[in-house]
Amino acid sequence: MDKAIKYLVINTLYYANDPQVIACVNAIEVQSYHDDLFGDDPSYEWFDCIPEIAQAYDNIPLNTEQLANVEYLSGESCQPHHAIMPNWDGEGDDFDPSTLEGLELLPNLTTIKFINFERIKDFSPLFTVPLTLIDESSGIDQVTKQTLKASGVTLGLGLN
Repeated sequence: MDKAIKYLVINTLYYANDPQVIACVNAIEVQSYHDDLFGDDPSYEWFDCIPEIAQAYDNIPLNTEQLANVEYLSGESCQPHHAIMPNWDGEGDDFDPSTLEGLELLPNLTTIKFINFERIKDFSPLFTVPLTLIDESSGIDQVTKQTLKASGVTLGLGLN
């Protein structure tokens, strides 16, 4: 699964009160890596990603039952983004997916919002899930938009 997609899945499960994801996220937060950014002798620049936190999120295990609970992916105010880059302001491409690999593992995904698809070359994974809405996202090519519309997917702001 693409790391950027995994972070969105973790975010969805975290806010859906998945106990396994919450336990993993809490274990990461207890490690206080943010001192490396905000401490007296910071190891990282203001807008750096903290690689130790990114690796910890990358290592969070997700099972098929958890993946089946994901109906919604949103890049807005994503908890993993703010943990990995504490000063993340929503700008830049640090958390933009480079592939849609892993979408096929989300059998109940119906909604995608606030995702920049500019780096995506292969949009075919969008057709492996039961999408009904893609809203406030960018970077989807015209052919894919037309195919999505023809298959009944509603395209919201910035996609029409």
